[in-house]
Amino acid sequence: MSLQVLSPATPGATLAPQPERLFTLQQIQMAGSFSRSTLFRLRHGGGLRVVTVGGVTRIREADWLKFLDRHATAAPGGNGE
Repeated sequence: MSLQVLSPATPGATLAPQPERLFTLQQIQMAGSFSRSTLFRLRHGGGLRVVTVGGVTRIREADWLKFLDRHATAAPGGNGE
């Protein structure tokens, strides 16, 4: 069984929502080379947003990328972009 995505021009059709990528805390810890205690601090007051449902905690890809953008610095001699 496959999903059929219809064109918005098709009468009565809607676009299928795209699932958002979610990362585990371990994936974020490894990607950022963080210690467990650093990841804990980032989650609790450090600005890293998490989603917890039923005891399962995940980080949205969009939230991870926003977090990285907020903490990015310009290269020496760069124009800040």
